[in-house]
Amino acid sequence: MRKQKKTLFICLTSCRCGFTIMEILVAMAIFAIGILGVAKMQIIATMGNTSSRTVTEAVFFAQSRLETLLALPYDHNYLEDGDGDGDGLAGLDDEKTDTTEADHYENIQGIYTVSWNIAEDEPVEDAKRIRTIVSWQTTASGSQTRVLNAIKYLT
Repeated sequence: MRKQKKTLFICLTSCRCGFTIMEILVAMAIFAIGILGVAKMQIIATMGNTSSRTVTEAVFFAQSRLETLLALPYDHNYLEDGDGDGDGLAGLDDEKTDTTEADHYENIQGIYTVSWNIAEDEPVEDAKRIRTIVSWQTTASGSQTRVLNAIKYLT
């Protein structure tokens, strides 16, 4: 004969099942701190993306203008040294947002100012150095500028 075991279930009234309110509050505080960190990271990433987009647009406009200038005939009036002093270098090093220093300029979308300076017979005779300068205002760091250079040869 087989002996059967009797199972005794004891129910204790002091048995703890689940979490206390203090454990839940601590867990919620840790979770909230983590979520705040992620939210701040998202804000910074969004600002970085906006800044990158602005710089990309600015360089695109400068490059577009530079390519347009390179496609023009060598004697086109956009490729003349606009200050008329004859040395071909005046104004070339001006990387300012002040468009009065540039040989030529244009405003794009009311945000960007693309200007370009021409130096004739620079770096060699029958060549023109073209410096395209794009500038814009930002809310965080004031004025931003990017400069692109190219040389057009008389062909």
